[in-house]
Amino acid sequence: MSGPDRVSVPGQGQALEYLGGKPVSELIGPDCAVEWNGLDGSVVGTIKDVKDFEAFDAKQKSGHFFPMELNEKYEGVPITVDNGDGKPKTEADRHWTLRVENIKGSRVTFSAAGETIATLDFSGAILEGADG
Repeated sequence: MSGPDRVSVPGQGQALEYLGGKPVSELIGPDCAVEWNGLDGSVVGTIKDVKDFEAFDAKQKSGHFFPMELNEKYEGVPITVDNGDGKPKTEADRHWTLRVENIKGSRVTFSAAGETIATLDFSGAILEGADG
């Protein structure tokens, strides 16, 4: 399996029920996509600046959020997400919304049972309203 077989970005018209029905179109622009090279993906396009995102705690609810889903085969499987901060997070969930500001460097790696599912590089993404 390659990256696009393992990871997908929900469509613009989709409402994320696991995030209180938040529409994907409020998080990312229609130009936002992942360009794949095997298990490595480069996120390109616009990630919108969101204020008061109630799905995140008070300190984290404003910023740039990237929604993604892992293949159904990962349902109920412990997934480890390493965003480069030295504190990988593991949860049995295939639906993830990453707060881009929490990524140290530009890469996030998803793994299960010691196997890399995919790595996403955010260095090519456009963060709406961000300086630089």
